[in-house]
Amino acid sequence: MFRLTARLAAALRPRRPTPPAPVDQPPRTPDPYVWTLPNPHTARWRRWHRRKDRTTPPLPEEACWQPPALPPPRPWHQTPHDDPVRLYVHQAMHEER
Repeated sequence: MFRLTARLAAALRPRRPTPPAPVDQPPRTPDPYVWTLPNPHTARWRRWHRRKDRTTPPLPEEACWQPPALPPPRPWHQTPHDDPVRLYVHQAMHEER
């Protein structure tokens, strides 16, 4: 009975908050014993190679595996702080811009 009371008292006792992790330290180096996941393109070729026999044709290069095209550069007069979404606010307020 005493153990049950002690456990209940310990569960109801407020805990001290843990101090936050220090930010001034550099991030941890990756563990060399933990394997990272391969990129999806490499994994796809590995799976293909594992099930391949002499009659299996090579994998086609599909559009979904190609790297995405770079977005067009922003005009020189448009800064990152310009907000084109605000146009609808002017229209809703019946203001001209």
